[in-house]
Amino acid sequence: MTACPSPLRCASRAVRPGVRAGDPRSAGPSVTLRWDRRARRTSPRGGGASGGGAPRDGSAEDTRVAGAVGYHPIARGASLSQRPPVAGITLLPADERTGHRRIARHRSVRSQQKPTLYRHPRGSWLTTVTGVDGCKIGWVAAAHSLHSDSCSVEVFPTFAHLLASSAASRVIAVDIPIGLSDAAPRPTDLAARRFLGPRGSSVFPAPCRASLEGASYESASKLSFAASGKKLTKQTYAIIPKIREVDIALRADASARERVVEVHPEVCFAALNGDQPMAHPKKRFAGKQERFALLPTQYQAAFAASRPQWLHKEVATDDILDALVALWTAVRVLSGSARSFPPLPLIHDSVGLPMRILA
Repeated sequence: MTACPSPLRCASRAVRPGVRAGDPRSAGPSVTLRWDRRARRTSPRGGGASGGGAPRDGSAEDTRVAGAVGYHPIARGASLSQRPPVAGITLLPADERTGHRRIARHRSVRSQQKPTLYRHPRGSWLTTVTGVDGCKIGWVAAAHSLHSDSCSVEVFPTFAHLLASSAASRVIAVDIPIGLSDAAPRPTDLAARRFLGPRGSSVFPAPCRASLEGASYESASKLSFAASGKKLTKQTYAIIPKIREVDIALRADASARERVVEVHPEVCFAALNGDQPMAHPKKRFAGKQERFALLPTQYQAAFAASRPQWLHKEVATDDILDALVALWTAVRVLSGSARSFPPLPLIHDSVGLPMRILA
């Protein structure tokens, strides 16, 4: 038998975390550990403290509890999948030298239900992903912490503030055109329109790069006409300040270019809906309902908690929904399951920014 790893032991209770005798899930015998302040060894029921119980290489296998006292017995012959779950405990890979499985304690049962963390090629743990959409007072960002499996929604006045506050985000999916064409329409927008079919009009053409230099609608429209032969629409010009803001931030920060990707909410919702576009416009109540119903439960809870924080004229309901579906896409980008519009190979614009929409 092996001595308890901790000098502190509890003599007031007998712990029986092992399988019971006769349980069909296990062929092993009944084992119960008693922790005693005075005893130096663990003793299975029926044996004394001096080692009258089952040996380590006999009918039971002991498993050390990392950072806790005592051992956790696992009866021989019972697979881990057959054992009943133990609240707050997760089995770690077996040690090659001893053959024992270590156990790690977590803060809550929920922590053992979170998805496996993705690992960055450089070896650092990926802790957060973020979905972003523009709003009247800045940028609304929905962040999902992969460590705690929690989701939160915040608003930032500028994209630079958002980047500074999202240093732990390995993927930032933002609803804004990033790579811009010099003249012809972007193949990105054309591919997204074909994917959405009857709702393809929700993807309006991104402005050409020359139009970013215009200080007014008239000047920007003239620059666009000189470069591409087409004038700007008022809707396109309305987002040029935010396009310029993101363009300046990405061209000045190489690390941001690796983390920030372009998404389109309608394309993301269609991908979330089994490649079927939404039936109603997002500004209508029915459209908001169908988009909200598609989101994962924890994203719905984040929406319910964040919606009362801002006025509708500051942050619209569809802005929060778009940020949350962008967050859903960011998780797909991180796992490598996101789709690219257009398909690979990747196309870059004249300044090296990628022209693609991910969903």
